[in-house]
Amino acid sequence: MRILSWLLLLPLCLVTLYLAVANRHSVLFSLDAFEPENPAIALEMPLFLVVLAAIFLGMLIGGAAVLTGRWRKDRARKAKSGAKTTASGSTAIVPSKMG
Repeated sequence: MRILSWLLLLPLCLVTLYLAVANRHSVLFSLDAFEPENPAIALEMPLFLVVLAAIFLGMLIGGAAVLTGRWRKDRARKAKSGAKTTASGSTAIVPSKMG
């Protein structure tokens, strides 16, 4: 599994590095879709920064989605097992009904 991740990660890093070197010219990054001639919010930056920022933002959103899914699965697993936890995270012993 580790070899497979390196086989995928290494070419991705090389392509990203090539992209950064090949696209150094400046572009106008505008966040105003309604007035493209005179944008209210615009930055002039190298193209590779725009692309790398988009990739980084996508990785953050994807990581947050994965963590949310893991938290839901853990919570469902704990609820299914019937273990009740205290505020500190340790398992509490709950006595059953007597008599």
